[in-house]
Amino acid sequence: MSHTIIHKLADGGVGIYPPEPKVLALMMGEGLGWDEARIASEASKFTIPSPEAGWAGFSAEFADAWCRALGKGGLTEAEALELFTQRIQLRRGYTVSAVIDDSDLPTDRYFRNAWEWSD
Repeated sequence: MSHTIIHKLADGGVGIYPPEPKVLALMMGEGLGWDEARIASEASKFTIPSPEAGWAGFSAEFADAWCRALGKGGLTEAEALELFTQRIQLRRGYTVSAVIDDSDLPTDRYFRNAWEWSD
């Protein structure tokens, strides 16, 4: 079963972000085999701001959690999906999100911009 993360947009629309299957598999599996030094090094890159993109960077706490999940693995599917949800929320400023089964998404994308979030 595959999952997609949906977010409520400011205009009431819906943003759809499927987690990258390879990254999800690493987080739920053995990871990349990183040691603590490599995790710290990679996490420090996540906190670097990008002023031209209007981005302050991720917090050190989130960066560590994300890189630890990639480097060490061992997460449940729910834990990995929660990290993906947090990453997208933090990066885009979304406050309401949900993880849904891919089969719940309409296959016809013609009216995709008309989808609205229903609380």
